[in-house]
Amino acid sequence: MTKRSSGNIFSFLTALLVIAVIVLGGSFLYKFTNGFNEELKTFYVTINDKEVISSANGYTVSPKSGLTVKVKYTFGAPDNADKHYSVKVASNYDKEKNFDFTVDGKTYSFGAGEDYTAGFDITYGKDYFILKPKGYINDVLRAVYADKQVSDCANKEFKDMFTLTVYSYNGESSVTVLFTIKHTITGISLDKEEVKL
Repeated sequence: MTKRSSGNIFSFLTALLVIAVIVLGGSFLYKFTNGFNEELKTFYVTINDKEVISSANGYTVSPKSGLTVKVKYTFGAPDNADKHYSVKVASNYDKEKNFDFTVDGKTYSFGAGEDYTAGFDITYGKDYFILKPKGYINDVLRAVYADKQVSDCANKEFKDMFTLTVYSYNGESSVTVLFTIKHTITGISLDKEEVKL
């Protein structure tokens, strides 16, 4: 093999390597800038092995099966951070499905953005947490407004009624996940007088 042909092969391989680095770098930036629409995200979460870079919706939780959220940093979690993330649950406003309820006779709007974190059990791990509601909507509201009389809100649930916000260790980055509390049917009862054969 001549020096000229080995030089051409080396140049070709170098060009391929440069192209591969550019393509991988572009893919990385596209992914972590939400399609070049945001600044570079250094904080994100995964739910059911799906990465959530800035926001997602359509998730459901129940008192039995919670939502497991893994907390990730693009370049690794900072070593000097005491706590790598924080969590808050609030209401999500939906103009058509929003509802009012009373607490000790005072009227509240569900979609007013209240902090409902106290209505959920959150099990914290180093780089993940599990979110479970303390029951269904009535139970969640009673847990938030402890020792107060809360009006019945059963059957007022709607899709994506809660907003889960996960904050980075310093609060400068966040990810939002919209979810609903899923009702499970525990049994069916029949009224004998209404059943006709």
